[in-house]
Amino acid sequence: MSRWHIALDLILTMLYLAGWALALIGLGWVGLAPLWRRLVRRDGCIALLPLLALAWLCGLLVNYSLVLIVSDLRLALGIGTALAVMGLAHLGFTLHRAVQAGNLAPGSSLTWLGTGLMLLLYAVPILTQPLQAWDARSIWFFHARMIYVAGALGPETGLQHPALVFSHPDYPNLIPALAAQLTTLRGFWNEYLPKAALWLALGPAFLGLFALARQRIAFLFLLTALPFSLGGWLWNGYMDAHLALYLALGLLFIGRALRSEDDLDFFLGFTTLAFLPNIKNEGYLASLVSLIAWGIAAWQGRKFGRVGHWLEALTPKVTWFYCGLIALPMGLWNVKKALWGLNNDLQLGSAGSLARLLTRLGDGSLETILRMAYPYLQGGILVLLFSVTVLILQRRALPSTVHVALLTAGLYLLGLLAIYLATPHDLNWHLRTSISRTLLGVNAAAFVAGYFMLGEIEEK
Repeated sequence: MSRWHIALDLILTMLYLAGWALALIGLGWVGLAPLWRRLVRRDGCIALLPLLALAWLCGLLVNYSLVLIVSDLRLALGIGTALAVMGLAHLGFTLHRAVQAGNLAPGSSLTWLGTGLMLLLYAVPILTQPLQAWDARSIWFFHARMIYVAGALGPETGLQHPALVFSHPDYPNLIPALAAQLTTLRGFWNEYLPKAALWLALGPAFLGLFALARQRIAFLFLLTALPFSLGGWLWNGYMDAHLALYLALGLLFIGRALRSEDDLDFFLGFTTLAFLPNIKNEGYLASLVSLIAWGIAAWQGRKFGRVGHWLEALTPKVTWFYCGLIALPMGLWNVKKALWGLNNDLQLGSAGSLARLLTRLGDGSLETILRMAYPYLQGGILVLLFSVTVLILQRRALPSTVHVALLTAGLYLLGLLAIYLATPHDLNWHLRTSISRTLLGVNAAAFVAGYFMLGEIEEK
């Protein structure tokens, strides 16, 4: 194939993905439409970038729910397409009215240019490098090909076959199901097209990041630390970097919500946390510790009325409907796992895992874990030490947004340490093959804390 044919194929694929992005935004808007009046900022404007990020993210969750409910990929595509058309029509009407009323805040041309460049930048390695990493070939996109061949995500997919224990069949299938849909619609499978699901999963994160492009120094730091520090992990087919990026995005908008008390920030942060368990099993831990940190920060700010605000935000029935909608895929997948007898190989929560944890706490294993973890935590530690030092020299208190990120980083690290201490596998092997990836989320939370500290300095 000539270079011209390759370039043309890449352009056509990008157009195909642009259509998918629009469809996911429309599909997500179906779930968000009842909430749209609450997504208006306190100044009366609708912020377009975070709104589209929220709709795209919600669309990914609704699409996954459809696959889990109906199982059949083509039927899910048909239902999803019909809903997406209706959602896009309503969204277009809503934005048109906002433009007429002068209430639309579209964002600067530079933020849109930056978002577009980031999407194009990451599209190139995602679409031009084949599936070759172990987890990509043997877990995520192996599941995707099974779903593609079966034409469904159901018992006929074969995930419960005992020979597939090596591929962790209990892992969530949001991105594998999306990859199977992409290839089903095109009518073929190869080692490149399925990876486009990674690009579709990155879109909401990039929109959300550029929605924060207000403080120049803090934002440039954020853009350098996330996503550039994640490097090839974002396009090689592993899910750890996607988990870290969305953990950071959730913390960023949780932090914004604590300050602005805008419902759009609240829903984007909350939806991101609901998204985490659908990326990878560690997402359950990341989501839990983030919610705990958020709750503690809100409670600490009760004298400023923040607890009352969040309780008020959760009171309307439509909010509970939306919360149920974004939690639905996580619940459906857990039901299917139970019906199919899919269990996690780490045996977490069992009597054996507790015994191993207690034994390793006293045999020096914790020291081994910390020694192997330290090189991968240096970046986050240095950022925190620098930022805290500057704040101390300037005699400023740490803002509540930093408390949330720091507490999340600490709790997430403790949770990962507990998992390693309880592993039924050889500890050295487990550390050697995974710790460089699993700690990405801890660093991401630390970078968010650094971003908020730099923002505090820049504002003053």
